[in-house]
Amino acid sequence: MIQPQALLAQDDWAWWKNQHRWPGDRSPLEYIVRTPGRMGPNALPIPGIPDPGIGYRTRCWIAGSWAGGKGDLTLNPEFGVFFPVLKNRLALEARTNGFEYFRMSPETRDFRMAKDSIGKGFSKSETHLSILARLWSESNARPSCSISFSVKPTTGKNLENARHINAPAYSFALFSGGKLDWLGVSGWSYRAQIGGMIWQKGDNAQNDAWIYGVGISRSWTRFNASIQWLGMHGYTGLGDRPQVLRCALAYAWQKWELETGGQYAFRDFVPWMMQAKLVWKWNWADKTNSY
Repeated sequence: MIQPQALLAQDDWAWWKNQHRWPGDRSPLEYIVRTPGRMGPNALPIPGIPDPGIGYRTRCWIAGSWAGGKGDLTLNPEFGVFFPVLKNRLALEARTNGFEYFRMSPETRDFRMAKDSIGKGFSKSETHLSILARLWSESNARPSCSISFSVKPTTGKNLENARHINAPAYSFALFSGGKLDWLGVSGWSYRAQIGGMIWQKGDNAQNDAWIYGVGISRSWTRFNASIQWLGMHGYTGLGDRPQVLRCALAYAWQKWELETGGQYAFRDFVPWMMQAKLVWKWNWADKTNSY
């Protein structure tokens, strides 16, 4: 006959059940709230505002990201490609984090109801696939307008430690923008978006959230600086209403672009994020590939 102590020792969730005084009413995984404010920063990132003009250059990039604050440290790479199928009209994008290293404080570990007492380790991270299509182009004061649809398949793992939702997510957006030259302001441009995101929240139901944002940028010969205010508004109010301020500075040289950026979250997200990105650009229509 197996003693109760022996059964407890064989239970992967034994520490968690003791720590949280589990009443046995439901699965421990159902205690994990699958929202941006209760998960790691790569679980449900807030979409930025793409270029409403779509563009005509293929871009490949590699980046490194750091996120920290409120007891969560996350390090991860990012790899991506942007391919314009039709010049300035239709494009495909794919990006992936591959993996992440994380470390949580005991307070954050317990707040998120994470399984492992150690609170650190590696996780397989997310992949995002998108299609972007331009509805109409910019003309004088009329801005460009485009739509996008993105899917996140079930690639991110480690739901038990509140790192990824281990479920698909979908987002769509209508985004617009253009230059401010018609106001006599050279080098300035603006962007805005409105859309939605849908993801499974683990109890045979889904969470639906609005996504929104506005941004402005300034371009020089080789430099570009941008700032975007982005947000999400879910219906549960349990960490699904993040708002962030995202900034970036890029330097372009021939086929290359070096970008550094940062993000500050006002609520429902890891407070600080920083990223460095190296981008290779190619214009298939230009045989000399000179910029």
